[in-house]
Amino acid sequence: LGLYQKFFKMLEAELHDLDIILAKHLTDEILPDEDIDPAEVLMDPHLHGLASYVQAVDEARVYETEAAELQEEIDQCENELAWEMYQGLDDKRAERNAATLEEEIKGLVDRQQKLVRKAQDVRDANKVTVALL
Repeated sequence: LGLYQKFFKMLEAELHDLDIILAKHLTDEILPDEDIDPAEVLMDPHLHGLASYVQAVDEARVYETEAAELQEEIDQCENELAWEMYQGLDDKRAERNAATLEEEIKGLVDRQQKLVRKAQDVRDANKVTVALL
């Protein structure tokens, strides 16, 4: 059952990404075309709110990218902390370095969590509702 759930979540994430790619293509490539009337295309009830949706997704992805970069920094700091602890805490310098790294990690984790919350807030605030067929 756990594998089924894992594969379902992976499929859901891939389909969501595909939806975003299609929406971005429509707003970046098709709507700016001079031969196409954007008002007529956007009057389709399935495309209502598409431009704001794509803008919100792009904004959320910026936050998520920054959070992923912070995760790399966190991993690096945790590795340095593990090395300091491996070296031994008998040395006062090692204790100070470990304490400094712990504080840095806490700050980075807080910043990362704020970015993830911002991304989720942007996604929640700009949800696109799909009409049932």
